[in-house]
Amino acid sequence: MEYNVNYYRYSFDIIEKMYNKRIAGIPISFFLLDLRKTKSYCHHSSNIMAYLLETSRITANIDDINGEDNSHSWVEYNNNVLDSTQGLVWNKDDYYKVSKPYGIKSISFDDVEKYIKERYGEEEVIPEVYIAMIKDIENNIEGCPYKMFLLNHIKRFKAEKNLNQISFNKELVNEYLKGLKEMYDEVEEFIK
Repeated sequence: MEYNVNYYRYSFDIIEKMYNKRIAGIPISFFLLDLRKTKSYCHHSSNIMAYLLETSRITANIDDINGEDNSHSWVEYNNNVLDSTQGLVWNKDDYYKVSKPYGIKSISFDDVEKYIKERYGEEEVIPEVYIAMIKDIENNIEGCPYKMFLLNHIKRFKAEKNLNQISFNKELVNEYLKGLKEMYDEVEEFIK
């Protein structure tokens, strides 16, 4: 990254908002603070960030992105850019100076909300999905810059949903964990 530009980690207020707003009953922090989930899914994770902040998503081409599709997505909020792939908030002018985006398009909040609802539905998922997501995060949290926040959110969520007290289908949890591992293995292979 270039020096003399303004970027920083998400604020406590945004992180707390991530815990309180849910997708399919799951705190948005479980999607956005675990940077393995955002690393190469900029359009998807930016949709989640836009849904959180109730704003539009920005998409543009950036020459530094390799591959056939050199488009990238982010969210602009209060004259800042929230780039979910990096887990960073940038000063908008600095972000544009460094990334040099062109062909900029705005995806409306209505379209973002429609995407989220189509992808995840509006009903809460079953407890086995919660447990699998939590186990996956806990098993892979080392090196995550948001580790302390995620652990706090997991603890709060377990208490809120009484996950330590319920019985659940262990085979189903393992099936979801296997699917998550396969997805992240594909992401790692894609990045290489």
